[in-house]
Amino acid sequence: IAIGNEFLPTFRKIVETGTKVVEFLSELNPGIITTGIEMAGAAAAVALVASSMMKLGIAVRGLFVAMGPAGWVITGLSLLAGALVGVKAGYDQMNTVSLEAAESKQKEIDSINSLTKEFDKLQNKTKLTADEFVYYLDLNDRIKTETDANSIKRMKEEQEELRKKSGLTNEEFNRYLDLNDKVIAKAPDTAAAISEQGNAAAKNTDALKRLNKEKAEELRLELETQRAKAEANMSKYIAEEARLKEKVNALTRERSDLEQQVSDQLQVVAAKESELAAAKEAKDTARVAIAENELNLEQTKLQRLREQFSTNMENLSSKNQELQKTRENINQLDVVNQKMIDLELRQVGLNAKKGEGVRVIDKEIGRLQDAKANLKNVTNVADRKTDEYRKSVKAIDDEIANLRTARGRVADITSEAQRMNATLSKDITKRITTITSDVSMKTERAVSRGKGNEGTYHTGGVIGLGQINKLHIGGLASQFANPMS
Repeated sequence: IAIGNEFLPTFRKIVETGTKVVEFLSELNPGIITTGIEMAGAAAAVALVASSMMKLGIAVRGLFVAMGPAGWVITGLSLLAGALVGVKAGYDQMNTVSLEAAESKQKEIDSINSLTKEFDKLQNKTKLTADEFVYYLDLNDRIKTETDANSIKRMKEEQEELRKKSGLTNEEFNRYLDLNDKVIAKAPDTAAAISEQGNAAAKNTDALKRLNKEKAEELRLELETQRAKAEANMSKYIAEEARLKEKVNALTRERSDLEQQVSDQLQVVAAKESELAAAKEAKDTARVAIAENELNLEQTKLQRLREQFSTNMENLSSKNQELQKTRENINQLDVVNQKMIDLELRQVGLNAKKGEGVRVIDKEIGRLQDAKANLKNVTNVADRKTDEYRKSVKAIDDEIANLRTARGRVADITSEAQRMNATLSKDITKRITTITSDVSMKTERAVSRGKGNEGTYHTGGVIGLGQINKLHIGGLASQFANPMS
C-alpha cells in the first residue's frame, strides 16, 4: 500500500496518456523515486510473480488484455519493485568490502615464499650441481626398468655416492628432490638442467621469485580495490554510527527510567497488597472489593511497564548489534590498510607490529647503509675496482632501493607523508638570540633569520667546496659524496 501510494500518481499518467509501460520504465529517472520503504520484503512475492509469468507464457498476454490499464499499473509496479530489489542487492554486493580474494592470494604468496626459502636454503647447502642432481633422477628411472641385478646394484651405488657428495642428510636430500619438483611445477619457466630422459633439476628460484612479484602485484591491486570501497563507504558508516549511538543512548536513558518506574510500581503494588490483606483481616467486604480492584489496576500497570522494559532491552540489544556491525565496517579500512602494509613489508623480508612499519624499514635501511660503509672501510682501494666488490655494493644498493620503495608505499598507506607535510607546512614564529664573540680581533655574528635581526645567509651549494652557488643546486644527497646544504 505504501509503495502504491508513492508510485500510483506517476503510473496514472501512463494510463491517461496511453504511454507504453515498458517505454516509460526504460526512461524513468530514479531521482523521482522518493520512497523510503524497504523493498526487500517484496522480493519473494515479486520472484513468484515473475516465475509464474514465465511459466504461463503466451497465456499471460490474454491476461494483460483482460486486466486493462489498472492491471497493467499493478504489473508495472511489481516489475519496478523487482528491478529495484535486484539493483540494490547487486549494488550492495559490489560495494561491500570483501577480503576473501585477498586472503586467498596472500596464502598463495606465502606458499611461494616458503617454497623459495626452503629450496634456496638446501641448494646453498648442497655440493652437487644441477646436472648431478638430474643424473641422480635419471638413475632412478633406469633402476625402475632395469632387470639385470648387477646393473641395478651399480646404479644404486652411484646414487649413494651422489648422496654422500651432496653433504645433505638423507632426509634433506629427499626433501630437496621433492622441492625441486614443486619449484618446476609452480614456475615452468625455471632455469633447469634437462636430461635426455626428460628429468629436470632447477638451477635457481629466479622464475619463482618473478612469479611471487606478479602475485604480489595482483594482491596489491585487489587490496587497493577493497580499500577504495572502504573509503567510499566511510562517510556513510560514520553517519550510521552517530545515528546508532544516539539511538542507543536514548534507549539506555529510557531503560533507566523504566527501571525506576518498575521499582516504584513494585512498591505501589506491595502497598496495595498490604491494604488488601488488612481489609481481609478486618473482614471489610467493601474495602476488600475496592482493594482488589486497585491492586488489579496497579498489577496491570506493572505488567505493562515490565513489557515496555523487555521491549526496550530487545531494542537496545538489537541497536548495539547494529552498532557493533557498523564499527566493524568502519574498521574494515584499517584492516585493509594493515594488510597492504604487511604485503609491502613481506616483499622486502620484514614484518612489524601495527604502526611501526616505517620505523622498521628505516632501521633496516640504516643497517644496510652501515654495512655498505663497513664494506668500503675494510676494502682497499685496489680491490674496490674489482667486479666482486662492485657486485656486493650493487646488491646492497638494490636492497636499499627496494626498501625505500616499500617505505614510500607504507608511508602513503598510513598517510604519514600527508601528516608530515601538514606539520612542515605550518608557520613557525620564534625569536632568535644572536651571540657575538671575539676571534683574532674579529667579531663574528651568528646567522640570524629573526625579523629585524637579519644576519648572513648561506648561499647554497655543496658543503666543503666553498660558496660556489647562489642557490641550492638540488639533487639527491645519496648520489654525491658530500651531503647537500
